[in-house]
Amino acid sequence: MTDSGTVDIHISLYDYTNDIRVNLWLSCEGIFPTAKVYGFGDRPKSCHLYGFGDHPQGSLSGITSSCIMQGCEEILLLLGEHCASTLLQTDISIRKGVNLGYIVVSTCLDYLLREPFTYALYFVTAMGHVNFGVSAAFPASSPADALQAPAASVLVIGAGLAGLAAARQLLRFGLRVLVLEGRARPGGRVYTSRLGGGQAAVELGGSVITGIHANPLGVLARQLGIPLHKVRDRCPLYHTDGRTVGTRLDRSIDLVFNTLLDHATRLREALKEAAEGISLGEGIERLRRLYNVAKSEEEREVLDWHLANLEFSNAGCLSELSLAHWDQDDQFEMGGDHCFLAGGNSRLVHALCDGVPVLYEKTVKRIEHGVDGVSITVEGGQVFQADMALCTVPLGVLKSGSIVFDPELPENKLGAIQRLGFGLLNKVAMVFPSVFWDEEIDTFGCLNKESSKRGEFFLFYSYHTVSGGAVLVALVAGEAALEFEKVDPVVTLHRVLGILREAETNTETPEMIQSGHGNRSGR
Repeated sequence: MTDSGTVDIHISLYDYTNDIRVNLWLSCEGIFPTAKVYGFGDRPKSCHLYGFGDHPQGSLSGITSSCIMQGCEEILLLLGEHCASTLLQTDISIRKGVNLGYIVVSTCLDYLLREPFTYALYFVTAMGHVNFGVSAAFPASSPADALQAPAASVLVIGAGLAGLAAARQLLRFGLRVLVLEGRARPGGRVYTSRLGGGQAAVELGGSVITGIHANPLGVLARQLGIPLHKVRDRCPLYHTDGRTVGTRLDRSIDLVFNTLLDHATRLREALKEAAEGISLGEGIERLRRLYNVAKSEEEREVLDWHLANLEFSNAGCLSELSLAHWDQDDQFEMGGDHCFLAGGNSRLVHALCDGVPVLYEKTVKRIEHGVDGVSITVEGGQVFQADMALCTVPLGVLKSGSIVFDPELPENKLGAIQRLGFGLLNKVAMVFPSVFWDEEIDTFGCLNKESSKRGEFFLFYSYHTVSGGAVLVALVAGEAALEFEKVDPVVTLHRVLGILREAETNTETPEMIQSGHGNRSGR
């Protein structure tokens, strides 16, 4: 214990499955609540942190011990009455490329006190830093009895990853939970379809885990023992006539692209408030002209490809992205490799669904809320009642106004819904009888002569390593993604096959077995 009365606690945890030791460092300023609950960003000076990293990036899962988990069904009550003021530093080997699976308490230092340890673990469990995912089972319940138990009840709206993960946590905390989903399936924008006679798993929704360090999806995959395939770095680019873009041209324009982004950051800093009214696309184009780069047709086509990739990364047109704010979430990006999930991302969805009561084809139309609880009306007039509701529907649904809130949401929330934009990406998935492209790559790109069409099938993902079939997915971003919505799928399919044949001129493109399109906008 320090002179200030703060108890510094070191908890040593061990992941027996992966032979990894993990350290948690806690600071408890008093055992019962009177002081501030510290966050990750404002630790007290009395708390000494040690570990691999400078700041926490990882989450643990599956921490079990009778002294920790006993009475977990009363966690919300305990947090209200006895939660210690705590600070947690999860300095784990996640920064070395590791996600933790199922771990157990191994050793605690002699000075570890039972009460602060117990309440600290309650606190970080409730905050979702530990004990999330599918490692700890809870009794399954059906939609019929989900709202009949004698505890507080919650209606979760939406059976996407967010809704399912929240429902599992709430069930684990001892609440009664029922999920209402408008579609006939779970997963939201994560949708793995079986094409090619059911042999190939094809992602028609979200497909790539973009960084596995501290990514809950990476933790889920580790818990389930699902192999992850690292997306290999090599991505050859092809001209419209099928020629491969030369290494010298490729590297030089890659340098130009990154330099333009660096200068865009400096421009934003120089302009200050004036940058608010300038788009990222306008800023980059001004800088390109100022520095007189990417002048030739070939150079401009390669630069356009990089700009299309930037539009893909941001799910929006550069003309709609703010120069002042477009990269404000960079500090929250997940580190580590980008990966494909063997067998499809729906494996995570189905695991999260296990034991969670879900009613499908229940499109919510009205939410009435007040001191006495909530009343939710779905399409067709059926009404569900509970103590509280958790709404996890997409931003697009909220912006459309298809759900009526009574009373209306607060002005600050309505303003946020109105101001926040959301982007659009599209894709065409194709299954072939065999792999006719380079099997040593996972991606390749295709240039376009027209800047306005630079995002049209600009990037192809090869899923032959994880899908169970010869699967290619062509991506559409930027302005091309908006135009894609207006074109007949048959026309787009002929277009993408034409581009593919041009790129693979050295190999005969076999007849496609089946195709599928990504979810179109609206929900």
